[in-house]
Amino acid sequence: MKKIFKGIAFKLGANIFMNNESKIIFYHDIHKNKKYTEMSTSINLFKKHIDELINQGYELVSTITNDIGQIKIQMDDGFRGIYDCYDFLIKNNIPLEVFLITDKIGSNNYLSKSQILDLFDDNLITFSSHTSSHLNLTLCNEEKIHQELLNSKFVIEDLLHENISSLCFPMGYFSRKIVQIAKNIGFSKMYSSIPGSYKDTIISSNVYRRNLVQFSSVFEFKSILNGGNRIVENRLMKKYFIK
Repeated sequence: MKKIFKGIAFKLGANIFMNNESKIIFYHDIHKNKKYTEMSTSINLFKKHIDELINQGYELVSTITNDIGQIKIQMDDGFRGIYDCYDFLIKNNIPLEVFLITDKIGSNNYLSKSQILDLFDDNLITFSSHTSSHLNLTLCNEEKIHQELLNSKFVIEDLLHENISSLCFPMGYFSRKIVQIAKNIGFSKMYSSIPGSYKDTIISSNVYRRNLVQFSSVFEFKSILNGGNRIVENRLMKKYFIK
C-alpha cells in the first residue's frame, strides 16, 4: 500500500513539476543471480529503466553537458554486481560513475582492485569517492572529515593514476562545513541524495541533486524522470542537510 501511495504521489508531482531537464539517477548495485546487497536492483528492472528513459527521449551520458534531455547514472558503494553485469553495460554502451568506499575495496561483496581496473580500462566506468569508511560525516569532527575525504581520494588516485574530484556524501548527509572541507581538499563536484534536476544545485554551484530509483517500478520511474519526486524535496532537504 505504501509503494502504491508513493507511486501516486510521484505521478501527481510529475503533473506539477513536469519537465525533461537533465538528471542524475542512482542505484547501489545491479544483479543477475547473486545479490551482493539487499539494495541491489535486478538486471531485468534495470533494463526496463533503460528502455523507459530512452522511450522518453533521454540521452545516456557520462557527463551532463546540457540542461535538457540527458541522464547520468551513478552507483554507490562499489558492490560486485556491477562487474557481473558488465557485459550488459558494454553491449548497451551504458556509462556509470561508481562511488567507492575505499576501506571496502576487495572485501566480501565489494569490487576488488583488479575488477576496478578491468572496468576502468574500457573507459565506460568512472570511479569516484564515497569516503574511506562510509561514516555519517555530519557526526564527525573536522579532523575526521578531512581524514575520510583525503584518504579515499589518495587510494583511488593511487590505483587509477588520475585525479579524483567527485565525492558522494555517505548516507546522503552533508553540511556547509563538509562542503567547504571537500572543496579545500580538491573535490569540485559533490553529490547529495536530494531529488531534482542537475542544473538546480544546492547551497553552492558544485553540490548536485540525485534521484534514487533502485526499487522504482516503471510507472514510478517515469514520474521521477518527469520531476515527480520533487514533491518530497523539502522533507529530504530537512533530513540530509544539517545546517
